[in-house]
Amino acid sequence: MDHDDEIAPAGPDTTVDGQIRDLTTILSRLSARLTLLGGRLRHVEERIDVLFHSDQRPADRPAPWVLGTSPEIADEPTTFVANFVSWYNTTYAAPARFQASRHTVSIPACWQQHPALAAEIASLAYAWRQANLGPEANERDAQHWHDRWRPAFAARITDWADAECLEGDHRVVDAVTRDKEGARP
Repeated sequence: MDHDDEIAPAGPDTTVDGQIRDLTTILSRLSARLTLLGGRLRHVEERIDVLFHSDQRPADRPAPWVLGTSPEIADEPTTFVANFVSWYNTTYAAPARFQASRHTVSIPACWQQHPALAAEIASLAYAWRQANLGPEANERDAQHWHDRWRPAFAARITDWADAECLEGDHRVVDAVTRDKEGARP
């Protein structure tokens, strides 16, 4: 260490009590410095592990099988789910004129106004995230998401949003409307 002046007391005391106090100060400062350096060393070791062990990806890094784009990762759940919706519609939904099956329907812009649909989307988004991001991601979960989660969600989307919503015209559906018309939320 080249910062001895930061560790040693300002003026040495020649009395026994003063020397003990000075040594206590030096030990306290050395202990604090060692704690700081230990934390930095652990951080460096963690970074080295991530760099040299391919199975340890950072939580926000896509797995190697995620080709192309992925939803922008956000810590705040509502933001992540909104990013997922945008990515999903860009990646999986076909334009209306090409929608030959119910599995290519876009998530409507009004999805947040349909609580059941929002809940479905949130679980779909986080299932995708678990299967495709970070060190716990694995190919089996990713394939399961494509084979089961996404098609099942696409099949149920009409359970949670009216046809008008899927066509871009949000329809307000509340408890009174459901009772009168038998409409879904």
